[in-house]
Amino acid sequence: MKTALQRALIILFIILIYFTVWHGFRGLITQHVIIPQIEYAISHCDDSIHYHPHRSTSLYIHLLNSEQTEYETFGYVSPGGFYLLFGLFFIVLLGGGKLYYILLIGYHLIFWILSTATILPGLCWHRAFIHFTFLGTTYFTPFVTFLIIILLISPKLMIQLNLKNRRD
Repeated sequence: MKTALQRALIILFIILIYFTVWHGFRGLITQHVIIPQIEYAISHCDDSIHYHPHRSTSLYIHLLNSEQTEYETFGYVSPGGFYLLFGLFFIVLLGGGKLYYILLIGYHLIFWILSTATILPGLCWHRAFIHFTFLGTTYFTPFVTFLIIILLISPKLMIQLNLKNRRD
């Protein structure tokens, strides 16, 4: 019972930090790092780029397609969002060790650095950089988060289901 209470308190603490400090930090990074890159690209690379904030941690970037006929819209969301919270929740809930925290937080940190570094090249040189950020946010981040959770669950799941490595 003591362990369950400790885990519940840790989860509540993580949720509190996430929705206060962490959310604000992500918003500051978007305001002071991402938007200045977009504004630099507008003034120095392509004045047809448009953007508008959606929330404090996300925005839409509109770029003319190669035929210069219509705009493509790319969504940018600061990494370290829901899937980080979701992963931390399950690691605490299931009693994961230090390795799981390092894997989850490390992935989110590395992806955040890479996605921040690819905004300006994506706007000025090649759209593939923007696609990297979009694919990472949409596909890689959920995949890595769920993979870490599965790695955490699988040994316990095998013990609970009384499964053993058998050669039939």
